[in-house]
Amino acid sequence: MKNLFAAAKLLLLDMASTFLFVVLLLLTQNIPLSVILGVALGVAQIGWEFVRKKPIDTMQWMSLFLVVGSGAATLLTKDPRFVMVKPSLIYVVVGVV
Repeated sequence: MKNLFAAAKLLLLDMASTFLFVVLLLLTQNIPLSVILGVALGVAQIGWEFVRKKPIDTMQWMSLFLVVGSGAATLLTKDPRFVMVKPSLIYVVVGVV
């Protein structure tokens, strides 16, 4: 059961920026604000690990890249589907590996 909770914690931390984006988008209907705060949370998570001098896993770097990339695409096109596809891309990559 301990392993299940550890895996769930990692998954929730990885998905935190996406969850924040979706909640803010539903509450405010403001795409730029939701994207910027979601990306900021993703960057802050990596920054927090870096400051604590903890190793940053490859999956965390990939997640940050996807958050920033999909956030930029969303801001340029004003289409929130780019940010929402991030979890699916991560699951596909993990499934392939």
